[in-house]
Order: sequence, then C-alpha cells, then structure tokens
Amino acid sequence: MWHGGFPLCVVGYALLRRHEENGPPWTFRRMDRLVGAAVAGVVLLVAALALLATSGHDWLPVVMQGSDYSLLVTKGVSPAVWALTLVAMLSLWRQKQRVVDLWLMLVMWVWLFDIALAAVIGSHRFDPGFYAGRVFGLVAASFLLVTLLAQMAKLHARAVGAAAEAQARLAQVSRSREQSGRKASRSERTEFFIARQNIAHYRSMLESGTLDESQRRSIERLLAEEEAKLRSGQSGESP
Repeated sequence: MWHGGFPLCVVGYALLRRHEENGPPWTFRRMDRLVGAAVAGVVLLVAALALLATSGHDWLPVVMQGSDYSLLVTKGVSPAVWALTLVAMLSLWRQKQRVVDLWLMLVMWVWLFDIALAAVIGSHRFDPGFYAGRVFGLVAASFLLVTLLAQMAKLHARAVGAAAEAQARLAQVSRSREQSGRKASRSERTEFFIARQNIAHYRSMLESGTLDESQRRSIERLLAEEEAKLRSGQSGESP
C-alpha cells in the first residue's frame, strides 16, 4: 500500500494527461464539489486500507517472519511494486513535458532506488540494506523538496519580472507618445508593433511549460489584455 499507492496515482495522472489534446474526459460545473469529492474519496480509501490492514489482516499474504522480510521478494511483492514504479516513470515520457512531469519522473527514479534498497536488496530489519534504504529515502526526499522550492521561487521571480518588464514597456511607449507629440497614426502603429511583440512573448512563456498555475493565470490575463487592445486598434483603423 505504501510503495505501490503512489506509483498508481502517477499512472492515473499520466493517463489523464493523454486526454488533454481532445479536452478533459469529463467536466465539472462546480469546482468546490470536485474538491470535496476528492477529499472524501481519499478519506474513505485510507479508512478502507486501514481496515484491511487491521481487521482483514488474515486475508493478506504473509510477507514477514520476525525481522525477516525476504518473503516480499520470494513471493514477488517487492519486484511487482518495483516494476509498477518503472511503468509509472515510463508513462510520464512524452514529447511535450511539463515541469511537473519532469519532477515526477525524478521522484519515480528515486522511488526505484528506495524500493530496491529497502525491500529488494535488504531482507532483515536493522541490516545494512535496511539503514541504507532509510538514509537514502531521507536524503533524497529532503534534496528534492529543497530543490523544488528553490526552482519554484526562481520561476516565480522570472514570471513577475517578465510581467513588470512588459508593463514598463507599455508605459514607456505611452509616455513617449505623449511627450514627442507625434502623429496619432504613427503612435498607433508603434503600439500595435509592441502589442504583437508582447503577445508573441507571452505565448512563448505559456508554451514553455515552466510556469505554475498562478503564474500561468497572470500571463494569460496580460495576453488577453494585449489581444483585446490589438483588436480594438485594428477595428478603429478599418474603414
């Protein structure tokens, strides 16, 4: 349950990702109901697994005798979970990958070594394999968390800087138009050029897949404003 549940969730995520080109497989009108259903489903699943591991203990296969858990390997439980983790990592492999896909692939790679050290190579509690697996899991999880936080902070700063730069560029164009006293048509052409450049820049940022959800919403809002400005200017130029 511990080592196999997470790879199953990753496989489910990978399967849902494959439906994005044709739209989601289902739609929800109320996001709050979706979140509530997800939370309730997790609670029920955890309660069912806890009940199975306690009251249904006799229904589960024997995988440990004393401090010896080599039966995990001989009965094929650990190799099956290891293979499931490998399948989860391979299911994330695609041409257009998001940042979260790469992070999940890295986590699955670490998960492979964790399972190999803790449940495949090691066969007894408190032997070298037991300690190696626990130490490796602690160090790897801490390293992933720190690196992820640093990377997210860097991406957030980059997105905020790009948005501020775009706003400053638009403000500079507006001030230049007011101060120079140029003809309206020439100023409008300049704004249209800047708007097109901004639109291309925002679209490239959205297609890069390096933004989180809040950054993506900010860039999409700026893109919508630039496109609306460009459309209104073009309609004003039409006869």
